[in-house]
Amino acid sequence: MKIHFLDYILVTAHSPSITAAAEQLFLCQTTLSAAIKSVEQELNITIFERNRQGIRLTEDGRKFIALADEIMQRYREMQELSSDHVRPMNRSFTLLAHPIACARYSFPLVKAYQRIAPYASLSIVECPGDQMLEQLTQGKARIGIGQALTSELGDYMKRYQDAGLTVEPLATERSYLYVSSSSRLTGRTEVSLPELQGEYLAMTPHGFQVYQRDELYRYLPHYSIFSNDHLVRQAIIEGNMIAFHTSGSPGDDWFNTDGKLCRLNVVGRNNSSMCHCLVYAAGMAYSVLTHKLLDCIRETLSAPGGRGCPSNV
Repeated sequence: MKIHFLDYILVTAHSPSITAAAEQLFLCQTTLSAAIKSVEQELNITIFERNRQGIRLTEDGRKFIALADEIMQRYREMQELSSDHVRPMNRSFTLLAHPIACARYSFPLVKAYQRIAPYASLSIVECPGDQMLEQLTQGKARIGIGQALTSELGDYMKRYQDAGLTVEPLATERSYLYVSSSSRLTGRTEVSLPELQGEYLAMTPHGFQVYQRDELYRYLPHYSIFSNDHLVRQAIIEGNMIAFHTSGSPGDDWFNTDGKLCRLNVVGRNNSSMCHCLVYAAGMAYSVLTHKLLDCIRETLSAPGGRGCPSNV
């Protein structure tokens, strides 16, 4: 039995189909199927049951995965002893992330995961909120970081749970108004929406979705859409525009680290709190590295110091 066949099967066990696993491994489906069949024949067991919906582990398959994962862990440890410093076999994981979560948590997550799993590769893919459920159920990834308004969290969780996914709310942050130091609103701690009439709003494409849903256009009909948060911030400073952004406590205001902006509470704005949620497929036989990734996400999102750049809301 070839050692890399074990790694192929571990990846397949966390995929909805042979095709999806082959794409992740950069193999053709025929090659992957042949590798799995070779191991099944050698051990005289069936690892996967195949049906129209995809694949699922048999009872023998679950036992095999537990043993294979342990073997691969030990194999990597042995490779580290090599005098030639041979690089251990790499495992890759794909994490879907809502645009806000992607901007806020990507760097802290990659850094933290590299520390606990140095021979695993983590790819964080930005995924619009309205596509997250479809992407996860279709097997594009098994883990995601989604986001929901706190007022809609119950409906959000039910929709994902009905699709066989587990949802863990982890971090909640409020939305604030940011203005430049030269704004007429500088020096104030709060402002009402009617007082913003006449101001020019800067936002990202995701922010525009919230803008429409919250009917902010009734007070702020003039706006510009920028591709990222850096440009939004630049528009506030250089163009004297305003913007809504999520943020933590005053000591955790990552959008205003240099103090060039002023942050205000907005009185009377509903649906201003957002919740970041860890979402993953339920009932899966996850590997040790996958459990480490889940724990890494939980710790990073729960730790105030681990947040990245805030994003536009």
